[in-house]
Amino acid sequence: MTRANYLDRARFICAEIVEELRCTTLSHDYFNSSHEGYAVIKEEFDKLWEAIKQNHHHPNCELREEAIQVAAMVLRFILDCTEKEDD
Repeated sequence: MTRANYLDRARFICAEIVEELRCTTLSHDYFNSSHEGYAVIKEEFDKLWEAIKQNHHHPNCELREEAIQVAAMVLRFILDCTEKEDD
């Protein structure tokens, strides 16, 4: 795989992460604290770990979906817990 192809795939995956973030922000409030954000990330990461343990022989769509959810929650954490609000 070429570096350009790799980066094109990364851009596509980033778009999937942003779409997941968009969907979750429509149905859930912002994180109230960094502790809440951590708990949500840990919950999503634990789901990914369970999927990995059940499907350790080959990658599949479930692993991808769980990983995208983890990434979206990490992005949400950055936005909700580390960004200064504009006045």
